[in-house]
Amino acid sequence: MRILRASLQFAVAVSSVAVLSAAPGQVAEFRMAAQLDHFDITCAPEFDRQALSVGRQAENAYQRVSSTLQRDLTFRPLLVLFPTAADRMRAIDTRTIPGNREHVLVALDRPQETIEGQFIHELSHVFLFDALPPAQRHNVPLWILEGFADYQRGEWSEDDRAALKIMVDRGSLPKLSREETLNRDARTNAVFGHAAFDLLAAREGTDGVRRFVDALGDRTPVSAFLAGLELSSADFDHELDVHLSGL
Repeated sequence: MRILRASLQFAVAVSSVAVLSAAPGQVAEFRMAAQLDHFDITCAPEFDRQALSVGRQAENAYQRVSSTLQRDLTFRPLLVLFPTAADRMRAIDTRTIPGNREHVLVALDRPQETIEGQFIHELSHVFLFDALPPAQRHNVPLWILEGFADYQRGEWSEDDRAALKIMVDRGSLPKLSREETLNRDARTNAVFGHAAFDLLAAREGTDGVRRFVDALGDRTPVSAFLAGLELSSADFDHELDVHLSGL
């Protein structure tokens, strides 16, 4: 099974495991710009005006995820604002991200209409990690990590839906009862995971999604997912095939 064993992949948007230290020269450009209900924001001075607008979108996303899961985070993430996606990636690659706490990295050159959906996706990661015992945070299957976040965002991209249809038509959908079928590329895992959480919500509603998150405190992520459905892995495989048969 593909496991997210290091936080560097995850740190493209959120880092909750690794401590990414900042280089002295770069950190000097950043300082605390705002403190909101659930976040602190740091950025360079020239982005102060955007900080509050971005912060409002983050708070809206927080309320949506928190309301769905009926829980709050136990900490305050730091929103780190970068002028461009390239600047954000450069900071990740050079490990020069300001601060050494849980944070969400925001590129300000993204289309405005996509930012809140992206926040929902990334905050879903944060809520998931917050619910996990520390020992489990390095052992989250990629299909759960990305599938949960994509489900929470509430929309399918055309490319992902097309990829899912191809898997269904070819009979190549991963199977929970056969772990070796999950050892595939990141996108396949994300698409499969999104479909899996759609099934969970279709069968059990948001109560099932909450049961999954609540069960993370004393179960492995896969066991918690199946507990939300109250199915065995083989029964889940069958139910997902039926759920997707009309795609």
